Amino acid sequence: MSLLGVWLFSACAHRPPAAVPNVQAFDREVYGGWIVVSYPQLMKRPKTRGELIAVVGDQLSVLTANGAVSVARSDIETATVVLFSGDLQINSRITGAMITTISHGVLLAATIPLWSLTAAATHVAYDHFAEITYPDVAWESLRRGARFPQGLPKGLDPASLRPRPLPKEDERKD
Repeated sequence: MSLLGVWLFSACAHRPPAAVPNVQAFDREVYGGWIVVSYPQLMKRPKTRGELIAVVGDQLSVLTANGAVSVARSDIETATVVLFSGDLQINSRITGAMITTISHGVLLAATIPLWSLTAAATHVAYDHFAEITYPDVAWESLRRGARFPQGLPKGLDPASLRPRPLPKEDERKD
C-alpha cells in the first residue's frame, strides 16, 4: 500500500493544480501551460514560475505573478512546461480496484502488486504526456505549451495579458 501513497501524493508535488486544466479540458484551453524555469546555481537567480506565453527565437515569454518577463535560452538550465493535470477519475478507479482485492483472499498477495504496477504505469504515462522538459526535448517543443504557439501576435504587449487566477495555497515552491 505504500506505493499507492507515494503515487497519489507525487501527482501534486510539482505543479499548482489550478494552474493547468484537467486532461479533459486541455484541448479547449486558452491559457498556456505552467512553466518552471531553473537557472544554473552560479547565477543565484530564483526560479521563474508562471504561464508560458510564447517561444520567440531564443527567448521565453513568461507571465508570472509579477507580470511578463523574458528569459534568454542561454540563461536556462531546465525549463519544464506542464500542459495538463492527471485524470482523478482514473486515480480513484485504480484505488477502488486495489481496495476490492481484499476479497481475493490468498490471491491478494499477487493482485495488490499488479494494481500497484498499473497505478505506477498510469501515473508515469500521464507525466510523460503532460510535461515537456528542456533540454530533454528540442527547444521548439516548448511551443506546444505556449498560449501563442506561433509566437506573439504582432502588436501584442505581453504586459497587457492577465494570468489564470490561482488560489494562494497553490503558489508554493518546487
